[in-house]
Amino acid sequence: MLVRILFCALFAAAVESSIISRCRLARDLRESGIRLSLIPDWICLAEAVSNRNTTARGGPYGSDVHTYGIFQIGSNIWCDIGKRGKKCNVDCEDLIGDNVEESISCAIEIYADYGFSAWSAWVSKCKGKSTPDISHCLRD
Repeated sequence: MLVRILFCALFAAAVESSIISRCRLARDLRESGIRLSLIPDWICLAEAVSNRNTTARGGPYGSDVHTYGIFQIGSNIWCDIGKRGKKCNVDCEDLIGDNVEESISCAIEIYADYGFSAWSAWVSKCKGKSTPDISHCLRD
């Protein structure tokens, strides 16, 4: 019986997380208008903050801030919990899931305001370091 419970728990955890491939993320970023030269930094960011997990959730941090999705976007400024709102005009729950369009759009807004420095994980794990080679992903 214990083995069945453990198996079910592990299976449920596996189903809840969704890891997007580097190539799919690179294509989605390109389709969103991200410059080709910046796509490796975006991939590195996604790996640094969520391991490319589209269902990642973090927190609470500080005064009840939670982070959501592949880019771990914060509820303090960028998304609202339970309704569309804040700077990205998005419900935080809409940043969770395999469709990363809303996450990319909001992340682009964050980048426009603060650059990659808005994500401390990008600064510590990506800035000035070797970024993923995704050239094979974007061949036409």
